[in-house]
Amino acid sequence: MKYSGLPVALAFLLVAVSAQAQLYRWVDDNGQVQYSDKPPVTGPKKGVSELDSQGIVRKAPAQPLSPEEKAKQEADRTQAVDRERRDRALLQSFSNTHEIDVLRDRQIESVQGVIQTNALRRQSSEAKLERLNKQVELFKKRGKEPPADLAGEVAAAQKEIADINADTQAKQVAIQSIRQRAEDDKKRLTELLAR
Repeated sequence: MKYSGLPVALAFLLVAVSAQAQLYRWVDDNGQVQYSDKPPVTGPKKGVSELDSQGIVRKAPAQPLSPEEKAKQEADRTQAVDRERRDRALLQSFSNTHEIDVLRDRQIESVQGVIQTNALRRQSSEAKLERLNKQVELFKKRGKEPPADLAGEVAAAQKEIADINADTQAKQVAIQSIRQRAEDDKKRLTELLAR
C-alpha cells in the first residue's frame, strides 16, 4: 500500500521534466524549417528560436542591427570608454576640487600672457602701418604712384594685424573653454569622490 503513490509521483515527475524540456526551431542551409530538442551544431543562417513545451517562442534570435544602429552602438561604446578613461585620469590627478581651480588659474595665466604679447605686437604693427601709410600719402601728394614694394609692405602689415586680432580672439575663446572644462571636471570629481 505504501508504494501505490509511486506511479503517480513518477508520472508527475515525467510531466514536470517534459515541461522543462526545450525545443529549438531554425531554418537550415536548404531553407527547411527544423525542430529539435537540441540547438544545431553548426550555426544556421536564419538563427535559432527557443520554444516552450506548447511551441510558443520564448527566445527569438537577435535581429541584425542596421548600419545606423551599429554606428550609434559604436559611438556609445567609444563615449563610455572615453568617459571611463577621463574619470580615471581625474581621480589620479586631483584629490579635491581646489586643485582643479589652481590648474585652471595657471592655464588662464599662460593664455593671458599670450594675449598681452599679442597686444604689444599689435601696437608695434599698427605703428609700422601708420608709418607706411604716411609714406604712401607723401607719394600721392607728389602725384606719384607708390612703389609696389611699399604697397606690399602695407598689405603685409594689415595682414599681420588681422592675424594678431584673430589669435587674440581665439585665445579669449580658449580661456572660456578652460573655465568650462574646469567647472565640468569639478562637478564630475565631486560625483566620483561621493561614490
